[in-house]
Amino acid sequence: MEALIRHSAASFLRTESRIGFAFPTRLDLSETDKSVVAKLDVPGMDEKDIDVTIRSGALVVTGQREQSSEEKAGNYHRMERPFGSFRRVVPLPCDVAEERIEARLNKGVLTIDLPKAVQPHARAQKIAVTPSLF
Repeated sequence: MEALIRHSAASFLRTESRIGFAFPTRLDLSETDKSVVAKLDVPGMDEKDIDVTIRSGALVVTGQREQSSEEKAGNYHRMERPFGSFRRVVPLPCDVAEERIEARLNKGVLTIDLPKAVQPHARAQKIAVTPSLF
């Protein structure tokens, strides 16, 4: 059963701009028994423009969309399509198996599958009891 993770946007989801305008990236974060799934809207971006990392228990997604030279030279009356860079930092609700993370970009939606880390079962270990010398 899939559970939706809901938190206050101000609490941990941040979009930061480095160049140009803040590029708006909407995010859905869900969790199943086996993984956490993040979906971000990144319209008009290519795989080479996006970087996905795990740092200190958080998913960090950065990217940059350049304004084309054709748009800069045009005689526009209105320009609403965003450009610039973004950085999203999303604390993860559990440990993930970093070596099995997959990120796919399809039709402007970046889907990141973060498999949960398998916790090793606690093994029983016999502890020897020795007599005290005192």
